[in-house]
Amino acid sequence: MMAWLSEWFGRGTPAVEAATVRDAPRLAQLHGASFHRGWGEGEFEAMLAERNTLVHRLRLGHKIIGFAVSRMGADEAEILSSRSIPASAAAACRAICC
Repeated sequence: MMAWLSEWFGRGTPAVEAATVRDAPRLAQLHGASFHRGWGEGEFEAMLAERNTLVHRLRLGHKIIGFAVSRMGADEAEILSSRSIPASAAAACRAICC
């Protein structure tokens, strides 16, 4: 999977990692660019503090290019939102992040 992502987005090593509060501004930026009513930094900070919510970031080099937010309940989980930038945008950011 990581090889496919690396080939798709170009140079740099992709990584899926747990997001932190420091990522909230970028996650809000990505969400706002993707949805009619984007979640703000405060909403991401609140979700990151919840024990039953998982927020993962997709990083290429040093730049966050995507995320997934899911919530666990009892014996199931639900993906609340996810986003990744298109390959064309990733190609444009290669000079910045890699």
